[in-house]
Amino acid sequence: MARIIEPLIQETLWSELESRGFSVYGEVSLPDSGRIDLYVVTPNGQRWGIEVKNHWNIVA
Repeated sequence: MARIIEPLIQETLWSELESRGFSVYGEVSLPDSGRIDLYVVTPNGQRWGIEVKNHWNIVA
């Protein structure tokens, strides 16, 4: 199920952020930190790293 939900969440978030003027990049490798699902640059220059998870990935 995660293989279906996570890409859908990622695509929806990407589209929404771009429609608001954000620059969005997908599956970005970070030095010594692995990968993040979305790298976002806001219109005012802030940079965000977003890792998309669903409830199947949450560990109690």
